[in-house]
Amino acid sequence: MLEHHLFLSDIRDWFKENFDTSDFQQVSIGKIDNNLEKALCFYDSKRTIPYINRMQLSTYSIKPITVLIRYGKNHDIAEHRIHDLYEFFDNLTTLINGIKVFFKFEIENPIDLGTDDKGYVELSLEIDCFYERSI
Repeated sequence: MLEHHLFLSDIRDWFKENFDTSDFQQVSIGKIDNNLEKALCFYDSKRTIPYINRMQLSTYSIKPITVLIRYGKNHDIAEHRIHDLYEFFDNLTTLINGIKVFFKFEIENPIDLGTDDKGYVELSLEIDCFYERSI
């Protein structure tokens, strides 16, 4: 049996191919450039998920991620943009590098993180990525 792993770089690369990111100056993983006005970053989530017995979830693993955007100084515009991302990921099932992936929100709405020290609006999404463990 071949074991699959889903990495942040896989998610980022797939996302860039399937979502219009032309308005972001950067789409990254693990670290966002604090000098950019409009950036998006995928992180391994810091939240923990309850242990699930492998027998209960025998064919899938869960990768909790955080999607953070910094999107200018206008909160209304930033809020509309994070909702575009929310709609994109909402209950989406897709293939990433041949691995079946299902996205489910841990928290039902985008999280308003306020502004950074330059006044740029930051918002995030908490998503659980359920992916096929093996074939």
